Amino acid sequence: MSFLDKWFWRRLFHKGQLIQALTVANNTIVMVGDSGTIFISTNDGHTWYSKNSGTSNTLNSIAFANNTFVAVGNSGTILISDTNGQTWHSKNSGTSNILNSITFGKNTFIAVGHSGTILISTDGGQTWRSKNSGTSNKLSGISFVNNNFIAFGDFDTILISKNGGHTWNSASLQ
Repeated sequence: MSFLDKWFWRRLFHKGQLIQALTVANNTIVMVGDSGTIFISTNDGHTWYSKNSGTSNTLNSIAFANNTFVAVGNSGTILISDTNGQTWHSKNSGTSNILNSITFGKNTFIAVGHSGTILISTDGGQTWRSKNSGTSNKLSGISFVNNNFIAFGDFDTILISKNGGHTWNSASLQ
């Protein structure tokens, strides 16, 4: 028996609806996507429940830390849930730029997006501050690696922060 023998197909979505990202924490799978879609499962994906996000904006990424899920998306959308995905609340991002990715490290959530947008939250996603990325390029993703944040984007953009996301430096490709 291979591991694929344990996979089951489930139809959750209306035709054309895309899921952009998922994360797993606290025995809960949370998926986010087009038109503010949020689905959660608490039984390893066997049953899914749609949750009200309160937005029609596409949600592009989701992260979890300190008992809080944080989702980011188009038009600067930031949603948080401290109820294991059951209820979601909008937070002011201070931007209308598309937010593409979010991660957590050093007790900090960091979101990145279009026009070099970098936002940080050190209070569990409640408040967000903009940081200077030094670029106007789209930032597509971010990760926490070896105690540093690394963001990447268009035109070979690679940025590194060694101090919790407060300042960013370009990395060079060799």
